[in-house]
Amino acid sequence: LAIASHDFLRADEAIYIYGNQAFLDGFGYEWDEFVELPSSKCVETDTEVEERQKLLDNIKDAAMSKTQSNEVDRYDNLVRVRKDGKKILLKGVHLWNVWDISENLDDNARAKVESGAIKPIGQAVWISNVEYLD
Repeated sequence: LAIASHDFLRADEAIYIYGNQAFLDGFGYEWDEFVELPSSKCVETDTEVEERQKLLDNIKDAAMSKTQSNEVDRYDNLVRVRKDGKKILLKGVHLWNVWDISENLDDNARAKVESGAIKPIGQAVWISNVEYLD
């Protein structure tokens, strides 16, 4: 099970902040380089970057408008690229928003998220299966 997350806080684009060993192995990165990597580097072309960004924005926007089902969305057959340029196919991709509620640890935290008073600080993913395509 590959697990990773990126944040929206350090730069104009999302930067990876965590990847377990299965994720690092699947994408071919070492820890030190991975946690400085813009998450958009997992796709090859400008078109793929745009499609990926739309997917992430849809998850972010759905949570803000209360339409995200169970707060986790699942996708299959996403093609991504490893550090070495080889393509991989991701199946059983579960994507969700990460919230910083540390300042709001009370019974109203969920209502504050739903009202938009608390914004997502990043997103996380777990991937059931990674297949190597080439």
